[in-house]
Amino acid sequence: MGTVGGHAPDTRQWFCDEQGDAAIRTGNYEAAIAIHKQFLEEHPNNGLALYHTGFAYGRIGDYANEVRYYERALQVGFAETTLLFNLGMAYGQLGQLEKSVDTFKKALVLDPKSVDNHFGLGVAYQGMADDESAKGAFLRAIQMDSDYVEARLHLGMLYAEEGDFQRARAQLNKVLQIDPTHDVARQSLRILDRE
Repeated sequence: MGTVGGHAPDTRQWFCDEQGDAAIRTGNYEAAIAIHKQFLEEHPNNGLALYHTGFAYGRIGDYANEVRYYERALQVGFAETTLLFNLGMAYGQLGQLEKSVDTFKKALVLDPKSVDNHFGLGVAYQGMADDESAKGAFLRAIQMDSDYVEARLHLGMLYAEEGDFQRARAQLNKVLQIDPTHDVARQSLRILDRE
């Protein structure tokens, strides 16, 4: 956590409470939220602390507060591609798919080589039933990282929904080559074999 546009943030401006960050690392998200909120009372415009607070909210499934803290972090100038990825995914969880697409596009302007943000853009397009745009985003992610399992899985599912079972099988088989224990890919292939 903590790069801005691919560069390390200015630590004089962006710093965080060590105990709060330790709570995040150990999965104690409720404590992390409490510690970070207390820290933010003294440092209300600390983008890194706002980001970490939003992240902790997201981990407990409180996407509305996750978005609120990420948006505040952006307002104070903490425009980091990982924050934008998380914000785009949180918008998706809230069903705000147009905001999700816009956020991933902004992230890709900052870092066009961010495989995760290409994947996230694909997920957002898929949620909007814009399958062609979704496929394009998943294919870009796979071109950048041929072992990106989730992009291959989503792409395979899109092909299957279209009835292109050959391409669907190819993607799902590749997922199993990368991760032989991937149950979703294995089950999906069993279903396709019945087609």
